[in-house]
Amino acid sequence: MLGLLNITMEIRYGEGIKAFMRLQRTLMETSTDESIFAWTTPPTGLSCYRSLGHTPAFDPKEWGLLAPSPDCFLDSKDFIVPPNLYVPRPGGGYQWGQQGVTFQMRARPGAEYVNVWGMPRSKVSLLLNCWRYGDGQAYCVSIDLARKGDLYMKVQCNTLGEKKGARPKGNNPLVPLTIVPMTIRQPEFDPLV
Repeated sequence: MLGLLNITMEIRYGEGIKAFMRLQRTLMETSTDESIFAWTTPPTGLSCYRSLGHTPAFDPKEWGLLAPSPDCFLDSKDFIVPPNLYVPRPGGGYQWGQQGVTFQMRARPGAEYVNVWGMPRSKVSLLLNCWRYGDGQAYCVSIDLARKGDLYMKVQCNTLGEKKGARPKGNNPLVPLTIVPMTIRQPEFDPLV
């Protein structure tokens, strides 16, 4: 499978459920494809971990940008990233850090990610650079984020938003926007839970 994805990963014996997170991080390092963030929690739970004899601690309503399980991609088969709709993000897109994934977002000063009191908004809808076609139209996929302290978390993990005709804000030097870093915390599974 790694050959199909055009990546290489060393084998780490005993890694268990953390291997899928490492696979996603490796994909992030080699691609700007944001459809990796377009996943939903399956209504039946994380079935791929049943062989462990227990289910890892996981809140299906709130998580990071990386999926906790391959099961979360069951409904993600028809996403596309057409070159004519792709919008390059400032700073090269997204980066993996110690706390999670950071996007360099373009926003109007005091408008997009800041409320009327100058504080960061508590909820944000993040448009991804991936689309789903329906009724002959391209629908931009979005995910909902909620502010938790200084970081954001993906919320409503059981659904994805779709916005007709929308596109992420990119590098347009003619539009006076500021760069706002937004970090989405990525929890890790505790294998002993």
